[in-house]
Amino acid sequence: LGGQKSSEGNTTADNVSAAAVEKYMHGIKFPASKDDLVKQAESNGAPEGVLEAVKGFGRDEYKSVTDISQALKEEKQSQYNS
Repeated sequence: LGGQKSSEGNTTADNVSAAAVEKYMHGIKFPASKDDLVKQAESNGAPEGVLEAVKGFGRDEYKSVTDISQALKEEKQSQYNS
């Protein structure tokens, strides 16, 4: 799971990678809200798994791509702990 890439059609919120999320953030302006991230991913044609992952992020504001990667890591961590 960790660093493996799945085909775009099989991307789920559980197996989405930070690289996949970042790919669909092309053109995002920071600081950005979670809604901004979702809209940007949608406009870049993100698969449902990427959209679901971004919608599950816990933060309200993101200041960089690093913040987005950290939010994905936190989301995955919270899934494993529940």
